[in-house]
This record gives sequence, structure tokens and C-alpha cells, in this order.
Amino acid sequence: MQEQKKVTFIKTEDVEYKIKYLRLSEGKMFTGYTEEAIDGAQYSNSPINAKYQVSKDYWLQKIESKLHTINGKWDLTMIGAERLDIEHQYHQETSGIELNTQSHSGVYVQQGSLIFQLHICFESDPPLVSGSQSDDYISDEERRNLKIDESNIDSILKRMRPRRLNPEQSYPAKSLGEQDHVLMVRSSEVTRFIQSLEGTPQEAKRLHDKERTTFLVLLGSILKKVNFDINERGISGKIQRATESNNTPVSEEKIRTLLPDIKDAIERKLKE
Repeated sequence: MQEQKKVTFIKTEDVEYKIKYLRLSEGKMFTGYTEEAIDGAQYSNSPINAKYQVSKDYWLQKIESKLHTINGKWDLTMIGAERLDIEHQYHQETSGIELNTQSHSGVYVQQGSLIFQLHICFESDPPLVSGSQSDDYISDEERRNLKIDESNIDSILKRMRPRRLNPEQSYPAKSLGEQDHVLMVRSSEVTRFIQSLEGTPQEAKRLHDKERTTFLVLLGSILKKVNFDINERGISGKIQRATESNNTPVSEEKIRTLLPDIKDAIERKLKE
């Protein structure tokens, strides 16, 4: 389960601004901003319908204060810091290069039209019920020094009430690694990628050798992530059945011809 806050994005071209001028005192010292025009003063554009920029194409428009606890399968938006995490894993698979995945733009997941920003939350004790005594609950200090035996286990269990997350004491995650998660690759996306490599029209721009090698290495990494061993006997049929299960079939013959190219691309990449 993850703690998240619901957000909305706005495209960069849709962000609106207002001009803010530097307010200067008689001694020409900076004292703040004003929206009143000042001749010759410096100014900045302040967004009025967005909070801050997440990527080149998107800004964070709105974020709710309420914390939501969710689980299940969610897609990465590939807009915020999660894109850096995936790039890092790709480079680890292909070259072992370390990337800096720390980002202040936030980590975002999506399910349909819902988009959430991952948050790291501090725990807070539940509020005291009216008329109850403070010793009805186990304090943080007691938790650290708690010793349980047969004589006190029943009373302790009664006082071990669920802890609440405090939305006032939370901050955006800087990377996927700050939250428990399991990365999965949808087989439909594997199929879509394979299909993008076959049947290229003559008028379409063909990939250069270096670009094709990169795509083949990436495809090999994806297959490895979903536990498809390209060296396994009969693997082309296994991949073909996976494409059929998603109603996006790719012929086994085409898959069989791609596998040697994938192996060769990975071997060449490892020798670089």
C-alpha cells in the first residue's frame, strides 16, 4: 500500500502568467514583489494556474491535501522522477552506468484519469477519545521500550490501536525507491514494441544502426523483466502466445527472426 495525493497536470503551453515587479526602497534594496508597474524595475512571470514545472511539457496544476492509501497495479506517468528511475534501470541493464535519480519534481502514478503523487508520511498517534486518559494509548517512547510477555500481552494488544498517517507531516517522494513497489511490464506493451519493429513502410524514416541496437537491447531488457529467457528452447512460441492473449498477435516466425538480433545487440552492448 502506498500513500499518495491526487494531482492534476496542465500542459506547458496552457500555463498563464502574471507579471510581478521587484519593489525597491529608496536605497535600491530589494524588498519584495508587487503587481504594480514600476518603470525600469526588474520583473518576473509568475504562473497563476499552475504550481511548479514537472517536466518540459507539463506543470503540476493542483494537488489535494488529503492522503489516499492505494494498492494494486498502477502505470507510471513517465513525466516526473519515475522516468529517471526507469532510465537508471535501463543503463544498469545495458552498461552499468550510475544515474542520479533524485528529483524534486515528484513521482507520479496513473490509473485511467486518476493521477497521484507518491508521498512519504510520518505517523501520528490517534487523537484521544473524549473523556479518556492518555494512558489508553501506547506512546512513541513506550513503543521503543516495549517488552511483551504472557502477563501483559492482552492489555498491550488492546492499546495497540492503528496508527494514523499525518497529511500535515508528509513530503513528496524523490524516487520510486522510497516506496515499496514491484515493477511490471505489461505484455501488451511488449507486443506493441515488437510490432513497431516489423512491417516498416518504405516512406517511413528507418532507424540508424545505433538506434536499432538501442531498441533491441531495450526489448531484451523488457523480456528479461517479464521472465522470458530468450535462450530458452521454444521461447518464440511462448512470446507468441503472450501476444495472442492480449489480442495483439505477432507471428512466431517474426519473433524467431528477431531473437538472434536481440542476442547480438546485447552482446555488442556488453563489449562496449
